[in-house]
Amino acid sequence: MPSPNPPDEIARLIRVLDKVRERTLSALDSVDPESVLHPASGWRVKDVVMHIAAWDDEAAKALRAYCDGISYAIAGYTNEDAFNQAVYEQYRDQPFENIKAELDAARERFKAAIRALPADRLDGDMVYPWRGVGTARELPGLMATHEKQHADEIRRTSQPGE
Repeated sequence: MPSPNPPDEIARLIRVLDKVRERTLSALDSVDPESVLHPASGWRVKDVVMHIAAWDDEAAKALRAYCDGISYAIAGYTNEDAFNQAVYEQYRDQPFENIKAELDAARERFKAAIRALPADRLDGDMVYPWRGVGTARELPGLMATHEKQHADEIRRTSQPGE
C-alpha cells in the first residue's frame, strides 16, 4: 500500500494528537487538578498536565530544529526522571489555569512544527529531545501514546475502582 501523500499524512498526525488531547481534556473535566496522582512523589493532576505540556514543547523544539537541518536535545538532559523532576519543581506552584494554558500553547507549537515539516523530511532520522533517534513521522505517535497513558491515569483517579 502506498504511503499517504504528505498533506494527508500531516493531517493524520495532527488528528492523532487532537484525538488524544480530547481524551485528556475529557478526563480533566471530572477531576480536581489538585488531586494527588502519585502519593510517593506528591505529583498532582496539574503536575502531570504540566509534564505533558513540557514534553510537547520539547518535541516541538526538536521538530523545528530538524526542519532547520540541526539537532536538538534537552540541555543538560541526563535522564527522564531528572527532567520530569525539574519540570515539577519549576511549575508546581503555578495555578492550574496557567498550566492548562501552557498545555494548549505547547500543543499548538507542536502542531505548528508538524505542519512546517517539509514533505521529504517525514521519514528521515532525527534526534528526539531525550536524545533518542527516530523519524519525524513517528514522533507525534510517541507523544500521543505518552499522553494517552497519562489521560487514562487521570481518568482512573476520577473513577476509582475501574
